[in-house]
Amino acid sequence: MFNSKLFFSLAVFTFFLIITSLVKNQSRIIEKQIKGLNIKIIAKEKNISEAEMEFSYLSSPNEIEKKFNSKDLEKFEPIKHSNIFYDVDDFNTLEKKLSNLINIDEKKIRKK
Repeated sequence: MFNSKLFFSLAVFTFFLIITSLVKNQSRIIEKQIKGLNIKIIAKEKNISEAEMEFSYLSSPNEIEKKFNSKDLEKFEPIKHSNIFYDVDDFNTLEKKLSNLINIDEKKIRKK
C-alpha cells in the first residue's frame, strides 16, 4: 500500500513537472513573438506619423502656392477627362490596349 501511494505521488509530481516546463517554454516563445511584433508595430506607427506630417506640410496652401508661383504655368494644366479612371479595371484595359498597339508597331518595324 505504501509503495503504491509513493509511486502514484512521484508519477503525478513528474507529470506536472514536465507539463510545467513545456508550458513555460511555449509561453516564452510566444512572449518573444509578441515582443517582435510590438517592435514592428512601433516602427509602422512611426512611419505613419512621419507620412502624416509630410502630407500636412506638402498639402498646406502656402506650399502649394509657392510651387505654383515658382514653376511655369504651363506645367499646371487640368487633367483631361480621358485620363481620369474610375476603376482599376478601366486603367488595366487601357494599358492592355496600349501595350498591344506598341507590340504591333514593334513587330512592323522589325519586319522592315
